[in-house]
Amino acid sequence: MRRARYKPVATPMFRVPTRTAYSKPNPPPANVTPLSLRLFRVFGLILLILAGCFAVGWMNWIKLQDEPVREKPAADPLPQPWENSRWDGAVPIVRDYIMRNANDPSSIEFVEWSKVYDSPAGHHEVRVRMRGKNAYGAKVLTEAIVKFSNMEVLKITPL
Repeated sequence: MRRARYKPVATPMFRVPTRTAYSKPNPPPANVTPLSLRLFRVFGLILLILAGCFAVGWMNWIKLQDEPVREKPAADPLPQPWENSRWDGAVPIVRDYIMRNANDPSSIEFVEWSKVYDSPAGHHEVRVRMRGKNAYGAKVLTEAIVKFSNMEVLKITPL
């Protein structure tokens, strides 16, 4: 006689509910929306934002096309050597001449410069007030009218 072989029976660890023809599927909870509807809403919102940005950019581009092209204002030209400096009002030719010919160039302090005037003789004139040490070492305040051409000092007249 042969022995019957033992056949293991596959029994599940837990019981899986089965649906019958008479049972209805469980409806999803009322507050949960399907994934496809959520994705549709997200992509729709992104598309709406992109369309708004495109529309605003398009309107700005059209507005720029209607405006005439403005030319850049010309930069101020550099001052000529005989013109007053924009920074301190000094005239570079006169300042350099006074510094080269002073008794003590390190003590020279320019107090005031007038505007450069053109004289009828064809040269320029400027009034300068300066403070510096004289030959005796005392500090003095001096005012002078300086006549100069385009590149050289012609005459200094103390006032």
